[in-house]
Amino acid sequence: MDHLTGTMQVLVYTPADKINAQTSFYESLLGIPPYYSWYESTTDCGAKFRIGSSALVILCQDHPMALGPVALNIECNDVEAFYARTKELMPEQVLTSPLIKPYGTHCFAIRDPLCNLINIYANGH
Repeated sequence: MDHLTGTMQVLVYTPADKINAQTSFYESLLGIPPYYSWYESTTDCGAKFRIGSSALVILCQDHPMALGPVALNIECNDVEAFYARTKELMPEQVLTSPLIKPYGTHCFAIRDPLCNLINIYANGH
C-alpha cells in the first residue's frame, strides 16, 4: 500500500516501577542500546530499539484502554547462537529450547519481566 510509509512500531506498555527493568532486559536481549529514550516524568518515559526496519518501544504512559500482555516475534539469523547467548545472560527468562516446527521455522521462546512472550525465530522456507 503506497500510503503506508516509515517504520512499524510495536509498543510494550510498562508500569512506571518496571520501566528500568524492561529497558535493561531488552538492551541485554537485543545486544544494542536504545536509539532514542526520554524521561518527561514517571508517567511519560520510554526507550526505542531498532529491530530491522521496525522499532520496539518500551513505553510508560497513561493509556485510556486496558492493555495486556503482548507476543513478539523477532527474526534473527542464527537461532542457536541467539539461544546460547540468551540462556547465558538470562536463563530464568527462557521458556523453551530451540526447535524446528514442521513447516521449517527454527525458534525458541522467552518472556520479558512483565511476562510478555517473545518468540525468537528464523524462517526455514
